[in-house]
Amino acid sequence: RTCPSYFPELTHPERIETPVLTVVGEQAATRPLSEAIHERLTTTKRILVAPGAGRVDLYYRTDLIPFDEIDSFLAQLLRQ
Repeated sequence: RTCPSYFPELTHPERIETPVLTVVGEQAATRPLSEAIHERLTTTKRILVAPGAGRVDLYYRTDLIPFDEIDSFLAQLLRQ
């Protein structure tokens, strides 16, 4: 089991059928969980690791958010 009980919907990430973009802080304590879930996804997926960011930095540190990579992922999906 790779997911805490407070995220039951992520207990079976292989059941997710929609594309998934995961953005996680490089220094986030939750990064290993995000990476474990990402590995189990069987859909179109991308994980972006924001350098220098912790767990909550991406809520308010817009300078750390990888907007170009997010745009690239979304544009790729729209071209499909």
